[in-house]
Amino acid sequence: MKSQSIILRKFWGIYFWFVFGGSLILLFPLFWLLLRSEKTYPAANRLRKVWGNIIMAFTGVYYQVEFESPIDPNQPVILCANHSSILDIPFFAFILPAKFCFMAKKEFAEIPIFGHFFKTVDIPVDRENRMSSFKAFKATQKRLEEGYNVIIFPEGRANPSPPEMLPFKNGPFKMAIECKVPIVPITFIDNWHRFLFHAETFGGSPGVLRVKVHAPVYTQNMEASDYNILLKEVRQKIETPLIETYGSQQGINTEYSHFSKA
Repeated sequence: MKSQSIILRKFWGIYFWFVFGGSLILLFPLFWLLLRSEKTYPAANRLRKVWGNIIMAFTGVYYQVEFESPIDPNQPVILCANHSSILDIPFFAFILPAKFCFMAKKEFAEIPIFGHFFKTVDIPVDRENRMSSFKAFKATQKRLEEGYNVIIFPEGRANPSPPEMLPFKNGPFKMAIECKVPIVPITFIDNWHRFLFHAETFGGSPGVLRVKVHAPVYTQNMEASDYNILLKEVRQKIETPLIETYGSQQGINTEYSHFSKA
């Protein structure tokens, strides 16, 4: 029975990628047109919302979001979330106004079609290269000044062993303090369980994706040296719902590695 469940999850995972990639290919001519000018980047983001709705409708997954407080549409913020699934990405189009962008590793810019976002509205970064990191910081600062919300996964990559989190990078927190913008922590509770795309655990299933959007953490009164305090506070907020749901972070991978939790 367990092997049948694993096979079904793998088939669903293949179907998800077919919907994800197929719908992107169909919409790409419109994306290409809208991403030719910065003036139409918000329209491209509205189209991302359409794309996300298509993915959700055809794959049977949907978000159930709990807000600790509403996101102020007039206050640009940096959004930080745990990252364990491709399902993390479409979520942001649902909750944010049209002025948003992702900051992520430069490898995304090399992916055919999908990478076009990271050559235009989104911001690629090579964290091992100081010049690339500096350029990405300046680009992010510019986006914030223009009223964009910036989405960053502080783990730096999708965690292959969720629901534990990888160590956080310092960059988002130094940036938030220097730019004096709030950080909004976000916890994806079920995304890793609903769909993993790593080779050994590839597979998924339709269902609910619970998300907790925490209250903003303000940085106006913080000094540059406070970035580690900010990092720890944001990490604790993101981590707490995972511990409440799955228990202590120590050793939980063994219990949930074969998706034993319904």
